[in-house]
Amino acid sequence: MPADISIQSQPLAEALRQFSATTGSEVVVDGRAVAGLSSRPVRGVVSPEALLRSMVAGLGLTVRPLEAGSYTLVPDEGGAHDVTADTARFEPYSSRLQAVVMRRLCAARETRPGAYRLALQLWIAPSGDISRSAMLASSGDDVRDAAVAGRLRGPPRSARRF
Repeated sequence: MPADISIQSQPLAEALRQFSATTGSEVVVDGRAVAGLSSRPVRGVVSPEALLRSMVAGLGLTVRPLEAGSYTLVPDEGGAHDVTADTARFEPYSSRLQAVVMRRLCAARETRPGAYRLALQLWIAPSGDISRSAMLASSGDDVRDAAVAGRLRGPPRSARRF
């Protein structure tokens, strides 16, 4: 929903925190992607997505909506890559991978769904296995964070081969 918002030019990481506090929208981003960048100043009655796009215009970042009210920033790919085609191509695998991750997390008391949010980054090997995982932000509980990391080690055998 459009709102009258004003965010000054500042280090992008700080501007993103202000964006989240002001709009209630979350932004998932690798801190290395925004290091050393400054946001563009924005002011006006705009939607959160339009505001975020204005903040990062010309910085080499693309805004991608995630689920309702959240976004991610990724480095520009020069516009030549068809993300829609990749999404459709990998949808069966992505769905199976998500199911495997959820089963692993639901299997332990410390990592079962509850009143917390997780943003994970997964690296997938050519074999289809999870080769590495990282939490993009803490769940707010160090014990839970360690348990999540432990639950994601090893190959997701039932998600392999699409």
